[in-house]
Amino acid sequence: MNQRILVWFVVLVVYIILLISIAYIAFWQQEFNDPDKTINGYIDQIKEIELITGSDELKTDMEDGIISFMSKANDSSGDLQELASQSFNIILGALLAFLSASITMFIRSDRKEDINSHKKKETGHE
Repeated sequence: MNQRILVWFVVLVVYIILLISIAYIAFWQQEFNDPDKTINGYIDQIKEIELITGSDELKTDMEDGIISFMSKANDSSGDLQELASQSFNIILGALLAFLSASITMFIRSDRKEDINSHKKKETGHE
């Protein structure tokens, strides 16, 4: 097998592995992709606090703290989702550029071979 073709396949496989792994992180249901899992945990904690604490002031302070944590966690999970989505778009663009350049080089090399064979036929140097 030609070494250029082997290198091409290795680069293609690396791009595909990166694309699949980033797509998994960005789009499949994980904790930061599923707000129900994250928020339900905080809601369960609030319900437990309501059962445990008797003081309304302590309960309100704890609920406010948990709601604050919930809001921060939701914001950071959105940032992580956005980063994964942008990374997916970058890798997809790089893969498409690689494939486009590969096709262009393939067509150009075929055209050169055709021109060279045509010139040889014209000059009689086959």
